[in-house]
Amino acid sequence: MIALLEEKRRRKARNSLSEYAKQIVIPGTPLNDEEGCEEFYADHITPAEHHEIMLDVLQRLATDKLLYNDELVKNVIILAPPGSAKSTYASIVFPTWFMGRFPNNNIIMATYGSELAKKFGRKCRSVCKSEEYKEIFKAELVQGNSAADDWSITNLSTYMSGGILSGITGNRADGLIIDDPFKGREEADSDTIRKKVKEEYKDSLLTRLKPKGWKIIINTRWHEDDLCGNILPKDYKGESGFIRSSDESMWYVLNFQAQCQSKTDPLKRELGQYLWTDWFPASWWEQTKRTHAGYSWSALYQGIPTPDEGSFFRRDWFKRFRFGEEPKLLSKYITGDYAVTNNSGDFSEEGVAGFDANVELWFLDWWSGQASADVWINELIELVKKHDPIASVAEAGVIRRAIEPFLKKEMMNQNCYFRHEWISSNKDKAANARSFQGLASQGKVWIPKCPWGDELIEQLVAFPHGKYDDKVDVCGLFGRILDQTYAPSLIKTDNKTKQDSYGLDDDELDEDENWKLA
Repeated sequence: MIALLEEKRRRKARNSLSEYAKQIVIPGTPLNDEEGCEEFYADHITPAEHHEIMLDVLQRLATDKLLYNDELVKNVIILAPPGSAKSTYASIVFPTWFMGRFPNNNIIMATYGSELAKKFGRKCRSVCKSEEYKEIFKAELVQGNSAADDWSITNLSTYMSGGILSGITGNRADGLIIDDPFKGREEADSDTIRKKVKEEYKDSLLTRLKPKGWKIIINTRWHEDDLCGNILPKDYKGESGFIRSSDESMWYVLNFQAQCQSKTDPLKRELGQYLWTDWFPASWWEQTKRTHAGYSWSALYQGIPTPDEGSFFRRDWFKRFRFGEEPKLLSKYITGDYAVTNNSGDFSEEGVAGFDANVELWFLDWWSGQASADVWINELIELVKKHDPIASVAEAGVIRRAIEPFLKKEMMNQNCYFRHEWISSNKDKAANARSFQGLASQGKVWIPKCPWGDELIEQLVAFPHGKYDDKVDVCGLFGRILDQTYAPSLIKTDNKTKQDSYGLDDDELDEDENWKLA
């Protein structure tokens, strides 16, 4: 009778990921600080509600029961605050269960560094070495598997782990797990590292995945353009559920926010309720929210790397108006930020705005596109014809040398001559935007109620952690124009008298400044 009950218990663990999690000893902290320690303190945490939801979704993923209408979904993103045990269940419990439950299957696990990958490997291997595991699955670790990042069990399932940038080659994978691809904010803030991680994900890890394989990304969000940000749609605001990605694939997203602010919360909490209060009392969360106020709280704890209110620019700084409500007399300028090539991923942006007598800036028009130079030059000329600005202003550098002759030629072709000035380039984008930030913080920036106005505010609020910042560069140029001028008199200088600066030497340009605010 006892033997029958024991077999029933083991069968439940084989067929239920949640039951399995309760029957195994989950390895926690290593017993000592020695590198490669193979023994761990037991983790006796009883799965909380968010862990049970996580385990249920992962089991449905593994058994082809995660369906969106009739579409089989093979992709899961798990977002949760630090310390919420997401890695314990998704990167240790789940892969060991999958390997035992489905013989002859291969797991590849990647994280930000090779040492952390080995730690995950040791913990998973520790589970597979246990007596509980042998009893449940009638499988055990293959003897002689000494490498923590490359081992197998006797049912022919294999496990391989590595740093995401170390180059994982060899096995094909039935399942791919990526747990925290960035070590911290410094890495996530690096354009170079973000680009390398995304390239490694697409060109290396995804090529290891078998056609019917599944993938899981467990992430602490650090930047809007991190790996999850590259997958999630541009307008993602922390939702959970089935979400169509930027490449049209379907993902199931679990975002366990520290404090619920989404009606799609997988725990169905009321707005404002905290996560796992049996472990982290509300007073702890409130102190953490104060300590990590602003961007850190929004990114790490809410799964939204841009706080809704903004950090460098605050949403409530910007005033909105309807077209026709702007002052009649404005000193207008056009500023532009241009991509050198049309396939770089950057946008070319052109904004039209005017200063009124109180030095308040009113945005009037905007063009945006991933286009070649001939396209945006033509759009620039059309904006000049429409608004008759005092000058058009852009940053000097590579783009000036590349397109200035074409700009001059198109002016002649269209018989439209205007002042176009180049401001010296500064690689520090925040410094470039500082004067515009000051203007906005005083409530002196007006943005129209229209789709491009909404997009402009969203990019400003996301800066400096947003996926794109080209619109911010355009706005920064308006602040830099103001830096070099006095308050506008609203009496334009005769910008037709001296139409451009072509032919002047660089040292003569400073003496000829009639394009600036008078």
